[in-house]
Amino acid sequence: MLYKTLLLLHMFGLTVGAGTGFFIAAVGRHAARNMEQAEARTLIPGINGAISKVGSVGLALLLVSGVGLALVMGPAALNAAFQIKMALVAMIIAFVGTMHYLAARTRRAGDVQAAQMMRKLGPLGPLLAVATLIAAVMAFH
Repeated sequence: MLYKTLLLLHMFGLTVGAGTGFFIAAVGRHAARNMEQAEARTLIPGINGAISKVGSVGLALLLVSGVGLALVMGPAALNAAFQIKMALVAMIIAFVGTMHYLAARTRRAGDVQAAQMMRKLGPLGPLLAVATLIAAVMAFH
């Protein structure tokens, strides 16, 4: 019962976290195609910031439930696919931290270079999410 509860929480965290990355990417594409630059610069950071907070909650839930799953599974969880998954999780954490840092620079100082870097790095989030999901399926089944 504990394993299934942790797995449910883990999948919920994954859904929220990964969904956030895809949603932010879609909002960015929509803004680039359908909004004036001035309008996008004022509206999109607030929208993405709110969405990002939800994604951070999903990531935290994913991490906490993941530790619980690993403890419940014991040494059986420590296969090569699990190690790859954990490396991808570390990359996701670094990605999220970098994006939060760049967003703060953009908001506080109007740093155009930080905003450009966010646009370049943005597509990496969904790719990391999919790669992590593939590794997780391989690790746990």
